[in-house]
Amino acid sequence: MKMIEEYVRLEAKFARQFYNGDLPDRIRQHATAGRFLLVAPHSSNRMIDGRPRMADRYTGSMAQLLATRSGQSWLAADGVISEWSSWEERQDRFRKALDAGLDRGQFVIDLRAAPLRAPGDIFIGFGPRPSEEAMLTAEAIGDAFPEFKVVAGGRFNPPAPATIRTYAQGRGGDAIQLNISSTLRDPLEHPDTAALFINRFAALLKNHSAEAPAAAA
Repeated sequence: MKMIEEYVRLEAKFARQFYNGDLPDRIRQHATAGRFLLVAPHSSNRMIDGRPRMADRYTGSMAQLLATRSGQSWLAADGVISEWSSWEERQDRFRKALDAGLDRGQFVIDLRAAPLRAPGDIFIGFGPRPSEEAMLTAEAIGDAFPEFKVVAGGRFNPPAPATIRTYAQGRGGDAIQLNISSTLRDPLEHPDTAALFINRFAALLKNHSAEAPAAAA
């Protein structure tokens, strides 16, 4: 499948230097006037409490592929992410690009990997103050993937201040977090279901972007 070949090719760019990239805190992005901003904050390795954490593989390429196919914006880490403890102290390129998307009024979808043994396929986190649009988007995701287990709230919805969804809501914006299983994310091990996810989710984004108010210029 050409789409799977493209998926793998895009991921190879994020996988440079074993997901360390060329320089710390680099990003890759593209901005449009679409309703959504797809972000992959863990597409590169990162530091937490002085220890390295491995990248969420295929999240950067997924954000790019979904956005390109649906006319949305995307943002992904492309180098080792420096350690940080609060959004207020974080002044790197990723935060500035995220702020720009929120200033445009875009709805943020944070793409992350689900643990290998998680009892489900898609987990949706809302943050402390979910909006009606967030709830409707989650419902649409569940409707789009009836043959898979979609879990809204629960273990992937703690009120963590470091999450993008909580940060976005604190700035007056809106966001949800999606933790996606390898069954729907890995184009090498699961090409059929990975392609199904990309095609259906891109269609969902395109349809909802057309229905929602346009992001601010």
